[in-house]
Amino acid sequence: MSDHVHILAILPPKIAVSDALREIKANSSKWVHESRPELARFGWQDGYAAFTVDPATWALLGLGVALRRTGPAADDPAATAAAGALRSPVVD
Repeated sequence: MSDHVHILAILPPKIAVSDALREIKANSSKWVHESRPELARFGWQDGYAAFTVDPATWALLGLGVALRRTGPAADDPAATAAAGALRSPVVD
């Protein structure tokens, strides 16, 4: 099981990175705890790292993230939960 998740996301300027990550962590933790009772001790670490990316490299980075999802991490509940949380819009 991996110990971290890579997320490539485009956020509108009115949504703070901290707000988006709080939603992702909260929703994905809820999903893990509800769907995988054996992972009752699952929890995200405090904090996160975030980087801005030049739009010219988005496609290249997206391909790299997609390729990682087909490897062993594809069965990782934390990665799956984070991906699901991203599909849900973050609202003010």
